[in-house]
Amino acid sequence: QQQPQMVVLDLRSSLEYAQGHIPNAVHLPCHGEQGKSILSNLPKDATLLLYDADGTSLELRSAMEAALRYGVGTVYTLGGGFAAWEKHGKAESGVCKDCHLSI
Repeated sequence: QQQPQMVVLDLRSSLEYAQGHIPNAVHLPCHGEQGKSILSNLPKDATLLLYDADGTSLELRSAMEAALRYGVGTVYTLGGGFAAWEKHGKAESGVCKDCHLSI
């Protein structure tokens, strides 16, 4: 049996994403309205991990609710957000290829 697809979505600003993010995370804000399309086109058996800066933003809650409305299989949020991930030294840096941001 095939494992469900894991999708990691970063909900922070372009600058925050460029300064560091979870490897292979999709930067959702730069997609604007396309963000809805990304969520609606995820496989129904996907496992989704959402994160923001510290685990407390309204964007995080909104994205979680939207993913559930679109019927995404399992939705998790990263407790403590990116700050918790970064604390463990697991981040990578680089500009989102879709944002065209230079820092």
